[in-house]
Amino acid sequence: SISHVGIYVGDGKFVHAANRRKGCRVDTLNSGYYAKRYRGARRYTPKRFTPNEFKPYTENSSELPEAG
Repeated sequence: SISHVGIYVGDGKFVHAANRRKGCRVDTLNSGYYAKRYRGARRYTPKRFTPNEFKPYTENSSELPEAG
């Protein structure tokens, strides 16, 4: 059964919340652990942002993204 998801960020890498101890991290899909467990992917694009609409989050930003 599937018990974990992540967001693909390109170049064979994905962002995910590994566990409470490790927190959020970037790993490769072809690493031994995840390569054996990979089940598939879906594309989700509800809206296309223009460069003027997109404000990237940085660690130094005073605004945190809202939780959905």
